[in-house]
Amino acid sequence: MKKGLEKIKDIIVANAAKQEKKHEGKDHRVRHEQEHPIGDDIPHEACSVSTGIHGELTFGHGELDSYGFWQFPCGRCARAYEKKHPEGGQCWPFKIRPSYKNLLDRIRNLELALEEKEKELETERMRLAACGVVARANTWDSARKWRIPKEHIFYSASLGDVEDAVNREMDLRSKHEQIYDLIKLLKA
Repeated sequence: MKKGLEKIKDIIVANAAKQEKKHEGKDHRVRHEQEHPIGDDIPHEACSVSTGIHGELTFGHGELDSYGFWQFPCGRCARAYEKKHPEGGQCWPFKIRPSYKNLLDRIRNLELALEEKEKELETERMRLAACGVVARANTWDSARKWRIPKEHIFYSASLGDVEDAVNREMDLRSKHEQIYDLIKLLKA
């Protein structure tokens, strides 16, 4: 599962890199707004609206390219329009980066959760191994040597059941040996 998350992360990072490369140089629609947002020095009256090649509205100022995208995109105007007219859908400039960031954050959270589950799984494996060790320690000496206290992290209810079964086995063996010794004594 971890390899699958790494593959998804690689795909997202690769797509983000493609977006960066796509917006380098002349076509700098997404990147430019983050580097040069419209501040108080440029009034929003300078912003205009157009329809992009994708069929949705675009907001910004400066030159309009042949695809309907502005030289200086304005996310603030686009978000204000979306808020005022929610039926109109999403306007450009889209929130591309936050979605990649959110996906990467989700992947990181999943990786952390996976690490935690792997630790839990390792604890359960050790609890299972402890059951096997105690099951084979079926003499009183080996039982004293290999059993772990109930406060130990690898102690479980299953281990307690195995210990009880081994104790019954050792008790029966002791009774069997006593009966065998008695029969041996009676035959003599």
